[in-house]
Amino acid sequence: MGDVTIQLDEATALVLFDCLGRWDYDEQPLELRDDAEFYAMLKVMAGLESSLTAIVRPDYLELVQKARAELLARQGTV
Repeated sequence: MGDVTIQLDEATALVLFDCLGRWDYDEQPLELRDDAEFYAMLKVMAGLESSLTAIVRPDYLELVQKARAELLARQGTV
């Protein structure tokens, strides 16, 4: 299989990274069906981590909140 490229705006990428990070480290992580899903999630997280400078900033949590607000302002709530 070949490579797939996904383009995300920074707000979407930051919210997705934060969400996946919580699943990876919470006491009740996302229930994955098998190791393949685990490795796929790690690859997505690694790609986001290498692309986002905000994750090492001291105001990371504030940036995530701003990104969430931006997404909700654009998309609305579900």
